[in-house]
Amino acid sequence: MNVPAVCKKFLRDENASSAIEYSLIAGLLGLVLVYPLSVAGARVGAPLVVLGWAIETSGQ
Repeated sequence: MNVPAVCKKFLRDENASSAIEYSLIAGLLGLVLVYPLSVAGARVGAPLVVLGWAIETSGQ
């Protein structure tokens, strides 16, 4: 099985299945990029949210 030929066929293929596969690949890449940021954001952002909530409730 010639892998480059299969890759070229996959890249030229414009079926709905390839669009779904591309969207899955894009989704996985997005998850890989966003997940570390969300984990870091949760560590930094959660105390800020709690602090903001405490300030807001104490002012009322």
